Amino acid sequence: MEVSSIRSKPTIFIGLLRCIVDLELGKQLHSHAIKTALTNNVSMDATILNMYVKCGCLENAELVFDQMLEKNAVAWTGLMVGFTQLEKQQDALKLFATMAKEGFQFDEFVFSITLKACAGLEDLEMGRQVHGYVLKLGLEDNVSVGTPLVDFYVKCRVMESARRAFERISEPNDVSWSAIISGYSQIGEFGECIKIFKSLRSKDVVLNSFIYTNIFQACSAIAASCLGTQAH
Repeated sequence: MEVSSIRSKPTIFIGLLRCIVDLELGKQLHSHAIKTALTNNVSMDATILNMYVKCGCLENAELVFDQMLEKNAVAWTGLMVGFTQLEKQQDALKLFATMAKEGFQFDEFVFSITLKACAGLEDLEMGRQVHGYVLKLGLEDNVSVGTPLVDFYVKCRVMESARRAFERISEPNDVSWSAIISGYSQIGEFGECIKIFKSLRSKDVVLNSFIYTNIFQACSAIAASCLGTQAH
């Protein structure tokens, strides 16, 4: 494809950029957009930023973000995704703090990304602050927010909070169940794992491999404990 032959219409460029997975081609499109005065448009710039994130070029994504005169939700969340993908959780949390100061309207996706960053760092204090925002917006029953919240508390080994967060999810999915079972397995409460698994069997949830792995481990640990008791 000859980049120079593309008609200079923002909608065409945005559509093309969303399909790009090749960094060099993406850079060519970006360069052509600059030459044809298609940049300095919030939708265009945000799409270019996300193209760089998708291609793994976070340096260019940050450069586009810093040069944007106006930033929309797509730009903020796109850069946050880039940070978390490259395990730059601290940068993701700094971005969240900046968004909060600027009065950004958080949604389920932002909370999900931020909680994953908190879990990666095991940053209990920051995670609880994010949990506070979730409570204020009444999103704790949302599975897209509640599940990473459970996982965050599990990673921080605060199972009481993890259990409360789990119980507030209106319709937990297989990932939600897996997170809470994994948490109890990690702290050696294998009996609780079995109890949760039994209650799960009555739900319309497709079991994933992580659930089975943790249940097998729990059963093995309980069996070993019983054998050890008998040996004594």
